[in-house]
Amino acid sequence: MENITAKVSCFARAYHARNNTTHIFADTAVGLMLGEDYDRIAQSMTQGIGFFLPGFKGSPEEGLRLIVDRQLSPSVLGRSAYCERMLENEARLGCRQIVVFASGYDTFAIRSGNASLSVYELDLPEVLADKKQRIENAGLTSRAIYVPCDLSDGSWKDHLFKARKASRCAACGLPGRQHLPFRTRVHHLSQRGIVPPLRKNCYFDPPL
Repeated sequence: MENITAKVSCFARAYHARNNTTHIFADTAVGLMLGEDYDRIAQSMTQGIGFFLPGFKGSPEEGLRLIVDRQLSPSVLGRSAYCERMLENEARLGCRQIVVFASGYDTFAIRSGNASLSVYELDLPEVLADKKQRIENAGLTSRAIYVPCDLSDGSWKDHLFKARKASRCAACGLPGRQHLPFRTRVHHLSQRGIVPPLRKNCYFDPPL
C-alpha cells in the first residue's frame, strides 16, 4: 500500500534531523527507514517549488528548505515532540506499556532505550509489513510488538494491556476522518475497563 502522506511526514522529520543543528524533534532513524524514498520525495518537492512558493526566487535547496520549514514540518514536529515527551515522562513515572494507534512509520520503539517498556504498534497489516521490511533493509532493530488490525473494529483490544501494568496510549497518527469514531470506541472501552481512562492516558492530535 502506497501511503504518500505518511512518507511525506517521514521526510519532514528526516529533513529536519539532517539539516538543522537545533532540533524540535530529532528523529535519527526515520531517514534510514525511508531509504531511497527520501531522495524521491526531495526531488518531487523541489520540482513543485512553483506550486508551493509562487514567485519564489532562489536556489532549489533554498526552496526545498522553505517548503519543509514552513509547510511540512511545523505540525509534524510539534505533535511528535509533544507526544513523545509525554510518553517519556509517563515512563519515568512508572508506565510499562505504551500503545501506539495508527503507528505508521513511527520510530519510538527503534530509538527508545528503555528495556522495561513494552511498545505495541497497531496499524493495518500491509502498513506494518512494509514498515518491518524497511527496518530490516535499513539494518535497524525495533522492540515493537506489532498488532496488525483494522482500528474500525474492536479486535485489537484482545492483544493489549497485560494485567497490573501501567499503560498509556498515543493516537497522533489517525487521519482526521477517523478521530471521532475512534475516540468514541476507545471511550466506550475505557468505561468498560478494557483500556485506561481516555482523557488521562491517551494522547491525541489534536489533544482532547
